Amino acid sequence: MIDWPDLYFKDFGASQVEDKKELVLKQKKMKSFYTMILLPLYKPVQNSKKFNFSVPDEKLTERIMLKDLMNYYKLDNSRDVLTKVGEFKPDFAPKVEPIMERIEELKGRNR
Repeated sequence: MIDWPDLYFKDFGASQVEDKKELVLKQKKMKSFYTMILLPLYKPVQNSKKFNFSVPDEKLTERIMLKDLMNYYKLDNSRDVLTKVGEFKPDFAPKVEPIMERIEELKGRNR
């Protein structure tokens, strides 16, 4: 089973997931992550000659997109990513701390 961040972005995983119910759930997660996190980071650099994704479009996944954007902005962790998104989307800034608390809570459960 492929995790949603590892599905191809170009077709939102439609070529990789046969189970339609599973595909719909993963696509919802992908679209939310793209809209909330990736798009605010990508928009400022999408026409820049200094930034390119590390793989061709047909092999691009959200995990690769995030990693490449983190490298470009020199971000080290989730907090850095969320803070940078908050800089580009000021309405998102108040959500950073609650999201970080939720991430820490989930990490604690998985230990």
